[in-house]
Amino acid sequence: MSPDGETVLAVDGKKPILFVINTETDTLKTTVPLKHHQKAAQIVRYSPNGKVIVVTSHEEPLGTILNADLSDQKSIQLGKGPMDMAFHPDGNTVLVANQGDGTISVVDLREAKALKTVHAGAGIESLSFY
Repeated sequence: MSPDGETVLAVDGKKPILFVINTETDTLKTTVPLKHHQKAAQIVRYSPNGKVIVVTSHEEPLGTILNADLSDQKSIQLGKGPMDMAFHPDGNTVLVANQGDGTISVVDLREAKALKTVHAGAGIESLSFY
């Protein structure tokens, strides 16, 4: 859900598509094809400030970074089996849990690139900042 509560994003379970849902009317506003994905995505998250959206697919070692109006997409290379993510309070960094190879990708959102990969152990799936 967007930070303002007006929009929900959901992924299609079979195709690389985002559903954009208006929460006031509970209707589908539009769909957005994920240009860089070949397989269905699994997780989509808004950054806390709502300026960036990140999408991952457990089936592909990549993610997509989108701007708030979903008009620009940038691909990022991740580890095997990327899952959930945690946005750093700096607003420019996201950590992505790569379950398939037990790593965390540290991603620069502005540059749309992984800065480093940290080995974190088998089965890593969820992350958060406190």
